Amino acid sequence: MPLVYEKFKIDSTRFNASNYYYMSTVDQYQEILKNAAAKLKSRKNAFQKIKKNADSLKEAITDTEKKNKLDRLKIKK
Repeated sequence: MPLVYEKFKIDSTRFNASNYYYMSTVDQYQEILKNAAAKLKSRKNAFQKIKKNADSLKEAITDTEKKNKLDRLKIKK
């Protein structure tokens, strides 16, 4: 929970009071949780795309380096 406390500049007492309030209004709380889950899923998808692109670039660089090394070896012969 430290991340939540830091992000929203609250302490555990304030968090517990807010949590108690929203637990008493379950419909609102479920909506908040649903929205949070959707945002997390969206961010996860975005990070997966970034990672996939980074991995592709890393692989392309490695392949290019291998090709350049082979080319240098051929030139030396």
